[in-house]
Amino acid sequence: MNRGVLVRKSNYLIEASYKLSLNEQKFVLFLASKIKHSDEDFHPYRFEIADFLDFLEINTHSYERLDQIIDNLMGKKMKITFMNDDGQKTILNVNWISSTKYRVGDEAIGIRFDPELKPFMLQLQKRFTSYRLRDVIQLRSSFSIRIYELLKQYEGLGERTLEVQHLREMLGIEPEQYSLYANFKMRVIMPAKKELAEKTNLSFDFEEIKERHAVKKLRFFIKRKPAASAVLEIPAEIVSPEAGELQKLYELLPGVYQGMPSVKELVQRYHAEKGYDYVLRNIEYANDGSNAVNPGANLTRGSNYRNYLAVSLKKDFGLAARDDQKIEKAKEEEEKAKVEEEARVRRKKQEQEQHEREVAAKVQIYLKSMSPEGIETLRQEAISAMKPEHRELVARKGLGSEMMIKLAMDNIIRARLEET
Repeated sequence: MNRGVLVRKSNYLIEASYKLSLNEQKFVLFLASKIKHSDEDFHPYRFEIADFLDFLEINTHSYERLDQIIDNLMGKKMKITFMNDDGQKTILNVNWISSTKYRVGDEAIGIRFDPELKPFMLQLQKRFTSYRLRDVIQLRSSFSIRIYELLKQYEGLGERTLEVQHLREMLGIEPEQYSLYANFKMRVIMPAKKELAEKTNLSFDFEEIKERHAVKKLRFFIKRKPAASAVLEIPAEIVSPEAGELQKLYELLPGVYQGMPSVKELVQRYHAEKGYDYVLRNIEYANDGSNAVNPGANLTRGSNYRNYLAVSLKKDFGLAARDDQKIEKAKEEEEKAKVEEEARVRRKKQEQEQHEREVAAKVQIYLKSMSPEGIETLRQEAISAMKPEHRELVARKGLGSEMMIKLAMDNIIRARLEET
């Protein structure tokens, strides 16, 4: 599926109190991504079961996992606190899903959100937060996903202060779970901090605000990755997500082309038809291969960047280029792993050789410390420990018999050294 699709949620829903497992959280996001901006009512959002299992990276034959997720989710409630049309504070306790429907033997399923969620997911004009599904799908903690949403909501302001108790309630953490702040910080806040910084377009630092020596509030300082920071100046409720995406794409164009109406119209048209990721990969392809940007990059073409970009967008050359990059990266990683393995084998061999030299030196020192009588006793012990055919060879003083005796004596000394 296209992981670049938008997920839109009312800020009241972002701040609702509930607890879902990681797969349940991702199921809700998967389903929410099926909602169209023009939807006025919830439909039975239908999808291929295999697509969803692939989305969760679950074995495509494990359909019972989907049944388990849905069954669990239908029993999960959440509490939404909001201001109604009369300005009164209202509390809604509601389930996520109202119904599921599928034909036995069919490979698809239809699922409908609870109708009470319509004001919080449909026809959103204000007080909503939106982000790309790919921004959170790599996260491995349901707490990290929730904290990402709560910080994304205040991204334009750059900081957000939350009472620790209120944050715990929103995350659905039971009173007895992580009851000590130190545990809450270690198990919830710090893993989210690490995950967001590594896997999303947001990161954060935080300040602990204490009252009577106890941490009562957390002030989060929200940062966006530098590559996209230019679109943060205006709150998300004023700038539409689509406008923000276009701004990012314009900024990727070579400087002289960023203000050209014909180039901007080209980007706008394909963005509307194909989406952000499609245009992004083809701008990157054009920037790498166009003589207008990199003179001499393509000896078979001229330097008209607009034409180069237009052809790239039309034929989606950027897709193959990305595939080539993935293949090249895989080769580089394979070569790196090969070099590292060879280095490991060499180190192990060197360590073994060094160890053998050290043991041989100790054996010689041991021998030199022995009296002649002791050496003779050791010699007889070594001969006695030999196999019969070897003792016969020694008795006959056959070729190599003295070497056999020396090796047997060395082995006895090695065994004694290991025991000490």
